[in-house]
Formats: sequence, structure tokens, C-alpha cells
Amino acid sequence: MEPLDLGATKDLFLIQQEETMEVPSGNDLVVLEALDGSFEDAGSISFQGIKRKLGLHQETLSRSLRRLERDGLIDKSDHDYRISKRGTEILSRNKTKTAHSVRDAILPIPILRTILPPDATELELERALSHKWFGTLRWYGSSHNEDGTVLAWTTDDGKLRLSARISDGYLAVESQATTKESMDTAIRAAYEIFDHISKAFKHRGMVPAPESDSSLYRAA
Repeated sequence: MEPLDLGATKDLFLIQQEETMEVPSGNDLVVLEALDGSFEDAGSISFQGIKRKLGLHQETLSRSLRRLERDGLIDKSDHDYRISKRGTEILSRNKTKTAHSVRDAILPIPILRTILPPDATELELERALSHKWFGTLRWYGSSHNEDGTVLAWTTDDGKLRLSARISDGYLAVESQATTKESMDTAIRAAYEIFDHISKAFKHRGMVPAPESDSSLYRAA
């Protein structure tokens, strides 16, 4: 009789445990889905960003995040949360997820685009802008992929989103505003972001004036 391979038995146990892992329910599932592809690939969202997006009570959200982190479904950094590889795999087996039509998606509207100082790095700009508030827009989260860095802000009610994309030496600010009022708010916030960058890098020389088109407006 061959001796029992404890290593193989352990691997088999881990595989079976992974396969039998249940999809979270209730608020935990809502939070996990909010972190799954809700903002760019490999995006991370702040606690307050999730709270504003879902409208959950602070203690309710805290408990859900603790359970999801305990189960290895999300990863936590100093200030933000992101779905883990395991969480993505678990959700991919959840057949109750709603498929949204591409036709229903609101495409981002460009507001401002500017050339950045040649020695300004994406990491430096992210540090200068992340977790800052601009007007009525509050910090939401960030994303990093092969196309660059994306930073995002949202209003308290979650109805307006503004994003700043840093890539190839450019900063592009976009919005998903759907009314004239929200577009005006987005434009004001975009220039506050530009002004904040200008002040942060004024010792490096003048930053070129931004190009913008406030006529880009989508009716409700």
C-alpha cells in the first residue's frame, strides 16, 4: 500500500474548499459587486466612495468589508479597497449578476485636457490629487492599468462622477454629467483640479493653459 501524499491531499482540500465557497449574500454581495468592475480595471475605491455609491450605513458597510476581507474576497490598502482574484472568481460563478446593456451606459464627456510638466510622474500626480475634495465632489477611488492612471470623484448622492486620466504626459478630465446643472458642477471641479496641479508644480515652470469645451453637454 502506497503512503498517503499529504501534500496532494492538502491541495485537493484547498481546491474543494474553493469550489464550495458560497457567493456572499445580502449587503456583502452588494458591496462585492460594487467593487467588481464598477470603476475601471483593477480599480480601488475608498470607504467613503463605496458608502456614497451604495448609500449604506457606515457600521453596516464596515461589517461587510470586514467579512469580505476575512474571506479573502477583497484586499485592503491604507485607505482603499479592491476586489481580490478570489472575489472575482467567486462572482464569475454567480449567475444572478445583472448584465447591463452597452446602449444604457453613459459615455464620459471630455471637459479639459492639458500637457503635464515633462518631469511630473503619474505617482506624483496621484499623491497630489488623491483623497482631495473639489467643490461638491468627494474622493471616490483610483485605477491603474496599461493605459495610465485614473482618479475619480463623486458627489455625496453618487449622481455625478468626475474622472481624471493621467497618461502619456497628458491629463484629461472627463465627466458623466447628464444635466446642465451637473455639467456646470463638473466643469468647475475640473478647473479646481487643474488649479491644484498648477500650484503643486509651479516650482517646475508654467503649466500650459488647459483646452476645454463647455458646450459638450448631454441633455437629461
